[in-house]
Amino acid sequence: MSCVSSDNIKKGKYLLSSNKIIIDNAKVKSEDLNSFIQQKPNKKLFGLLNVKTWIYQVSNKGKQTKFKNWVKNKFGEKPVFYNKNLTIESEKQLKRYLFSKGYFNAKITSKTKLKKRSAKVKYFIKAKEPYRIQEIKYSVKDSLLKDFVLKDSKNTLIKSGDNYDAKILAAERNRISNYLKENGYYYFSKEYIYYSVDSAINNHQVNLTINIENLRIKDKEEKKYIEKLHKRYRINNIYIYPAYNPLQADTIKYDTIVLKRNQLTTTLPSNLFLLNRGKLRLNKNLLKNKINYYPGDFYNINKVLQTRKNLTDLDIVKFVDINFEEIKNQNTDDNNYLNSKIKIIRRPVSFYSIETDGTNKAGDFGISANVIFQNRNLFKGGEVLNIKFKGAMEMKQINNSGGLEDEFLFFNTIETGMEVRLTIPKLFAPLKSRILTSTFLPKTTFITGYNYQKRLDYTRYISNFTFGYKWKNSLPKTHFLYPIDFNSVKIFKTEEFDEKLQTFDKKYQEQYSDHLILALRYSYIFNNQQIKKGNNFHYLRLNLESSGNVLSLGNKLTSSEKDEDGNYSFLNIKFAQYIRTDADFRYYHYFTSDNLIVFRSAIGIGIPYGNSKSLPFEKSFYVGGANSMRGWQIRALGPGAYNDTSMIKYDNIGDILIEENIEYRFPIYNFLKTAIFCDVGNIWLLNKSNDFPEGEFNTKNFYKQLAVDAGMGIRFDFNFFILRIDAALPIKKPTAADKWINIKKASFQDIVWNFGIGYPF
Repeated sequence: MSCVSSDNIKKGKYLLSSNKIIIDNAKVKSEDLNSFIQQKPNKKLFGLLNVKTWIYQVSNKGKQTKFKNWVKNKFGEKPVFYNKNLTIESEKQLKRYLFSKGYFNAKITSKTKLKKRSAKVKYFIKAKEPYRIQEIKYSVKDSLLKDFVLKDSKNTLIKSGDNYDAKILAAERNRISNYLKENGYYYFSKEYIYYSVDSAINNHQVNLTINIENLRIKDKEEKKYIEKLHKRYRINNIYIYPAYNPLQADTIKYDTIVLKRNQLTTTLPSNLFLLNRGKLRLNKNLLKNKINYYPGDFYNINKVLQTRKNLTDLDIVKFVDINFEEIKNQNTDDNNYLNSKIKIIRRPVSFYSIETDGTNKAGDFGISANVIFQNRNLFKGGEVLNIKFKGAMEMKQINNSGGLEDEFLFFNTIETGMEVRLTIPKLFAPLKSRILTSTFLPKTTFITGYNYQKRLDYTRYISNFTFGYKWKNSLPKTHFLYPIDFNSVKIFKTEEFDEKLQTFDKKYQEQYSDHLILALRYSYIFNNQQIKKGNNFHYLRLNLESSGNVLSLGNKLTSSEKDEDGNYSFLNIKFAQYIRTDADFRYYHYFTSDNLIVFRSAIGIGIPYGNSKSLPFEKSFYVGGANSMRGWQIRALGPGAYNDTSMIKYDNIGDILIEENIEYRFPIYNFLKTAIFCDVGNIWLLNKSNDFPEGEFNTKNFYKQLAVDAGMGIRFDFNFFILRIDAALPIKKPTAADKWINIKKASFQDIVWNFGIGYPF
């Protein structure tokens, strides 16, 4: 099973098989200790097979060639042989780590079992009782600096009664250093902070003193160090280079524009300058609003970082470099001054791209293509214009609905359209505030588009216009508000399809009728993921949408007449009236950087009222497909326990959604990864329907109608591109008499295959 024959291991050498940590204190996690072990066994496929080691050994035999070396280095892994010295070093590292966590008297021993050319190492740890912090003191020679530190001491990370922890002490050094840099101390660094620890008070307690040293400057003449107080700096001039080119920085002669003069109570005239050559391509007011600090302000590192974030948030900006220079020999008051230089490197203004995709929706194969044009600086204010031309064709499976069978190059379903999107990097509204612009990174978006769809049963024309805002009030929180979200849908049904619809009730007919949506939408996203770090994180998206209320009020105020079905209209089209909300919560728990488990929970409800008997088709909920209930094809499950016995393929949609997913992801080999998953969920109607018996939501038995599937997937993860293949087996069907299937009787034909790009969630 090991794939490595003992005959291939030289005498006196032992292949490291495993490491095991046995500790007497449950509060210390073995996972935290593993990283300090200096020797790790080779990775095994499925935890059993040393495939990489076997490839390495096979490739290492005989005459070495370029191909053998490539295979050995690309797919193989050098065998890890037990090394006693590294075991001893691991004991030392473990002891140092435990000491840093307050376990000053910890003892570590190890025992190695050698058998059949393999070695198993066990580490025995007696952590004993940790030392706790009793008293915290401060020792700061600089009285002004001390006032700042003591004023902020309520925010300290070190608490009396907590375990001694070197990691928290280091974090507190960073916090104090950053706080001082927020208050003018430009040159201050954490190296001026050190701790004195007194553990002689017994009872496993320590007294802690936080010391902050003065500057120590070497006197060249006397050849000794002189102590000086830390300087607190104000901003003097700010120089902005809106089109900086590092390759021509020494040869370009800039034109200088004065943006702002700040009247200070100092003898230094301070200004904001634009240094540019030729025509100014970025609006000066835009640049001024993106800067969070001004001449006369005390240096504040957070405002500097926010300024960099504000500028890099512009699509036209590729890179921003901000640096400071101290003004020497100042003949001013007691303040010290810094000149600031902001160098902006830009991207090309125009951008073209072509995107192509192969699609598979519920077994219907197709192709799609997009042609995209982008201008990143349309009106010289960082405005981004996107124009997208879209086209798609599918080979839709033909059923007995009597639909058209016209084909174009083997495709019988065609979709084409155009979308224009304009994004303005500011709040486009009567309410204007520099604080909003420079802190919340607001963006205003205008979207308009037109879409033509030719299906087997109908032809549909969709027009839309959206106006809204996006802003962030902190790094993990993003808000979207769309006061205007307008959609107009015109549909022309085939005679056969229209006749079939007449057999359904009005509620279902509304799904395929002309309608208009004028909605107000709000979305909130919380995402505390740290990019390129395998840390646990949460994701939450909340959506709230309301449509038709303004139009309904307008019709009532103007005493408009209703149509024969008792509905109001706008522009001679019936408008939809509903309220809809949904939530999507995800939790990502990492065991290692590429070994994690993901939990997802999604719920939603839409309530039609007033002018609507049902939700518009595009606003209804559905499940199934590559990113949802993978044991069913897209829109093939539900509503409730409804069982469609006809051969006609209609989309199953509902007013209520409940779905839970769990997926365990782990690597197989290099870019090849896999996942084991389980999906639970369904959709329901709000009310009873003769066309969909048992499709309504009932609080007493809805849990009995939850569908369940389980499966396994393969992911080809190339970092920039992820191709996914999932195979799922429905193991509980709401429509079946015997809802839980017999796994032993399941066949290959029962497996549902889904192909996708990227991870499902």
